[in-house]
Amino acid sequence: MKKLELMEESEKENDSPHGTRIQIEVDSIDEAICKAKNNGAMIIRDKMEFDDFYLAYLIDPVGIGFGLIQKINKTLVKSDIQQTGALIKQVEAC
Repeated sequence: MKKLELMEESEKENDSPHGTRIQIEVDSIDEAICKAKNNGAMIIRDKMEFDDFYLAYLIDPVGIGFGLIQKINKTLVKSDIQQTGALIKQVEAC
């Protein structure tokens, strides 16, 4: 995990979770969603794609809402593509 980001109420859209929320930047949003689900989290808004990032909203088992964010790297190299294939298999197992 890379960083935490707090967003104020006025920065949100109407259909997003209410109140201040934590957003956690991750290297792989698919892997992070899978791990969160396996540990009891519930998906509120599944992975959404924007120009430069992916975003998802979840609630942990005790009801605390949080966001996961992954920056999109537009330049993929061969090793990234191979890792993505392995990750797809792992996520499909969720």
